[in-house]
Amino acid sequence: MVNMLFRHNKDHSRPLSVDSITRHIHNLSGLIVSPPNTPIPKARAIGATLAATPVISADNIVSHAFWSNYDMFDTYYRLNRSTQTDMTAAVPPLD
Repeated sequence: MVNMLFRHNKDHSRPLSVDSITRHIHNLSGLIVSPPNTPIPKARAIGATLAATPVISADNIVSHAFWSNYDMFDTYYRLNRSTQTDMTAAVPPLD
């Protein structure tokens, strides 16, 4: 199914192979700026981390990715645990 979404540039009638898609994703992942001696993150981990926003609950991420539980997502696929919420703005002033 996925190879039907991605096509060759020169011959649009031919779908890409799984190996070609994997190679393209790996090349794009290599463009991510990271500290030296840090391994290239897996595409699945990048997607899970980007999905982990305040709008999308962790339960939805776990169920859509068919992981067995939250610990699988949190331990193996979440690249960044920092929140994107400004907690100083969320705390009401003490008047």
